[in-house]
Amino acid sequence: MTHRVEVAVAAAYLGEYQQIRQDTLPDAGSTRLMHRISTYATFVVRLGSRFSLAETVYAQPRIGLPEDVRLLEDVELLGTLSEHLSLSSPGRWPSTMFRPSRSSRSTPACACSSR
Repeated sequence: MTHRVEVAVAAAYLGEYQQIRQDTLPDAGSTRLMHRISTYATFVVRLGSRFSLAETVYAQPRIGLPEDVRLLEDVELLGTLSEHLSLSSPGRWPSTMFRPSRSSRSTPACACSSR
């Protein structure tokens, strides 16, 4: 039996390594390891027998500093063209907040990714 709506949730540990870019500021090149909880929820709605719409929302709060959170939303339109061929149209809208971070010059070396 195929359900019209499906929901999945999960959580896991995420180690995030950051390195500040090299420039003339005092913390240039510094590195740090941050510990996060990676959580996500996926919602899939079947739009008939051949199409479905999927939305996944990720939230990765920092352990010990939950207001430092990484957010990502991923939306896909999935279509089945035949038994052996399907098509997807992904879209991503990242929203990252670094409120307590002392530098906005950092680039995450490890971040969440979708399937």
